[in-house]
Amino acid sequence: MPFYHTAGNKSVVRSIELADRLCTFVPIKDARIYFALSGSEANDFLAKFTRFANAASGKPSKMKIISRVNSYHGATLAATSMTGIATAYALFGPPLPGFLHTDEPNFYTPYRANQGRISLLASPGILRPSSNARASDTIAAFITEPATGGVA
Repeated sequence: MPFYHTAGNKSVVRSIELADRLCTFVPIKDARIYFALSGSEANDFLAKFTRFANAASGKPSKMKIISRVNSYHGATLAATSMTGIATAYALFGPPLPGFLHTDEPNFYTPYRANQGRISLLASPGILRPSSNARASDTIAAFITEPATGGVA
């Protein structure tokens, strides 16, 4: 199993070699590579890593993650909590604590209102959290997708 999933500080030679090679392409000194099996798992890891990094650097209150309404980030519990699709919560309840949602960039209505001209200023709430989470000392990350439209 030369490409077996790595976890718990254990790996296989091929994965280590691939990670070392990938690091040569990354413009970050002392880069580290994390292999995930899916986008859901990658998003879960980013949520955990962001929270860990903040706690380890003396900022334990920076734990909240903001994403957009109607965005899709995966099927695992944390990734679904990032997902801003209400029907995704129908079977298991609301998002986990610390996951907040902001407006989506719905450009259809501003497009019609401006007779074909899309105005980013027409949707001022895009980056405004819908919760009492405006303090920068509590926000760990903002996750978004370049194209929306996924379904949970």
